[in-house]
Amino acid sequence: MTSPSASESLQTAELQKLLKRPLWSQRFPPHLERRFRRDSAERSTRLTRGTFTLALLVLATYLLIDVMTVRRLADPIVAILLGGICGPLTLIGAAGSYVPHWHRSLMRLLPFMMLIVGVAIAAAAGRCLELGLPPPYELIVLQLINIQLLSGLPFRTTFPVALATAAALALIEGADQADPQRLVWNLSFVLFTLATCSLGSFLGEQVSRRSWLQARLLNRLAHHDELTGLYNRHALILRAELLLEAAARDHCPVSVILCDTDYFKRLNDRLGHLAGDEALRNVADALQQATRRSSDLTARWGGEEFLMVLYDCDRDAAVVRAEAAREQIQRLRIANPDVDGGILTMSFGCATQPVGVRVALNTLVGAADAALYRAKTSGRNRTCVQPPPEAAGEDALSCPAAQPAAAAARRSPAGD
Repeated sequence: MTSPSASESLQTAELQKLLKRPLWSQRFPPHLERRFRRDSAERSTRLTRGTFTLALLVLATYLLIDVMTVRRLADPIVAILLGGICGPLTLIGAAGSYVPHWHRSLMRLLPFMMLIVGVAIAAAAGRCLELGLPPPYELIVLQLINIQLLSGLPFRTTFPVALATAAALALIEGADQADPQRLVWNLSFVLFTLATCSLGSFLGEQVSRRSWLQARLLNRLAHHDELTGLYNRHALILRAELLLEAAARDHCPVSVILCDTDYFKRLNDRLGHLAGDEALRNVADALQQATRRSSDLTARWGGEEFLMVLYDCDRDAAVVRAEAAREQIQRLRIANPDVDGGILTMSFGCATQPVGVRVALNTLVGAADAALYRAKTSGRNRTCVQPPPEAAGEDALSCPAAQPAAAAARRSPAGD
């Protein structure tokens, strides 16, 4: 089973590897493809709305001009195809794009609606050829542009729809034997439009994929610690402040646990920094296992210090979570030869935001740091908590899970 920190590192490496591919070869693995499609669908709402609104205005203008000039709509079949099928479907698309809860269903139906509209315009062109009237090639070209360049749909969806529309027109034109030279000219015009729009759609999607990858990678690098894969300090502060506000509003407690490895400098000096980095990754995995809820946060606070923010978690529950993490780190038996027991241990300091009270994150971290200091000076490898509000004036912090004390020592900046 891949550890959380290793998984985060693999995700970063995967994004970097994909960005090295040529522009025309931006294919994603399934899990990234699903996320890209979802993000693309969310971004395409305004694009779809504008596309259908523009298509509706163009169609209405075109039909109005036709009524005053060529009068193709005088034929009932052409009127049904253009006014009775294309018009209502375009109107439904335009209306649906303005209603939020319709948009997701609309995106599923959009390719079929565009195909029906395209085939209807091609059939109207065939009917116009029978009547000796100019076919509405302008509408075909506009529809191809609409399908592939303006709809916001992926290329693998738009290309078959556009190709089917052009094929329907080619079959209808091929059935008319009036003028082969005109047939070649008209079909060449439509096929050139199809090829141009297809190329533009494909390249546009590839550029969009690369931009999405770059944004995702930059966001990961900006908000995650490179070594452990956890949130960095900046990312945690942004999220924790929102969490504390929500907790005060919802009248539920939030606990902060500051964690620091014991005698980490000795491990680095004796075994080297590579061993130290591996130890930090293992510790990060154990801490992340303790904050599996989506509302919980874990971050590398700095050096060998970590911070956990637990939503809807009171003082007693925070101690239980901290003790579970402490025992898990002990069970890892990470070598630290120059200390009693020969393994790496960790000390924890807990602080809790009272229910219904908004406390600044710095205040909670300061209280947790004071509790951690007491854990360090009381022998390390233990969890200490801030005093409850009614005992705030007392001069002691409780250490409910104290282990047999080693020699008391002050906590140094190096983690000793």
